[in-house]
Amino acid sequence: MKGAIVPLLIGLALGAGGMLLMPKEKEPAPPRAERPPDDTEQRALIAKMAEQISDLRGQVTSLQSELEAEREQAAKIERETSEIEVDAEPTETGGPVTDKELEAGLQAFAMKLQSIIMGQGDEARDALRALLKRAGPEGLAKVRAEFQDDSAGFQRRIIAAHALGQNGDEESIRLLIETLQNPESDMIDHRLASHALAFTDDPNAVDPLTQTARQSDDPGARANAAFGLIRREIDEGYDLYAKATDLSLEKGQPEAMQFLQSMFIMDDKILPYARERLTTYKNETAVIVLLELVKQKKDKGAIPQLRKLAYDANQPKSVQNAAKGILKSFGEE
Repeated sequence: MKGAIVPLLIGLALGAGGMLLMPKEKEPAPPRAERPPDDTEQRALIAKMAEQISDLRGQVTSLQSELEAEREQAAKIERETSEIEVDAEPTETGGPVTDKELEAGLQAFAMKLQSIIMGQGDEARDALRALLKRAGPEGLAKVRAEFQDDSAGFQRRIIAAHALGQNGDEESIRLLIETLQNPESDMIDHRLASHALAFTDDPNAVDPLTQTARQSDDPGARANAAFGLIRREIDEGYDLYAKATDLSLEKGQPEAMQFLQSMFIMDDKILPYARERLTTYKNETAVIVLLELVKQKKDKGAIPQLRKLAYDANQPKSVQNAAKGILKSFGEE
């Protein structure tokens, strides 16, 4: 799945807005006559989720045009810093890169980070590596220090983490892996390291990512690591990504819905895991999102689960109606 389009902050929503409807034990269904005749609340819920999913699709379809704008802006920054770079002769041990130039280079890299996430960042990666080579050990040490500095702020740390990962030198990769595997690291450290390692091509990252995706207590780190496996075309990643979503729902985390929505822009290997959860999730909103996924992906493999939902009187009316509508669109009334 290399080159797939994914949200930049997948798994990094550390305080996402919106309330998650908490899973709760199913109560006996009231007699049909007692149901509100207009299902106003359920329709409002479906409309809200449809709007969120539509927004996600819009973000995906606009990424190509945004990339062009990013390239133009990045080219402008490069032109503005080129005079400084021309005066500096590259050497094997580094060059006279000032703190200001290093900062400008990292900001230029940050503006191209979405291109890297989309698998189209070769130029950005090459420019970063050239800059850090000229900066030498001292410059690279500054980037590592910023990644490890809790006071630097989340945005600066994620840029530093990805700069280390994309530079790909042995010491930087080792630092990211050690941070990910260190039980003393906090949740943000684990998410930063897992996200950066997910988008590297270093084979040494595979085992730590697999271990994190299987065992981490944090669903965000699990999801990042699982996506790193998916990106490397390791099929276990799909199962582990779905399980990370399960854990996020169990913990009542708002980003659980973001994990579900990210399935819309994965390839169809995610569908068997989505089907399984149609009839096991107790969270109504989560089921509605999965039903929309099945509808958009035209997943006829989900017909048995759709029939079960459509004619189960214990299911919320919104779920029954959505399942019936999808069956109808599949010619399976």
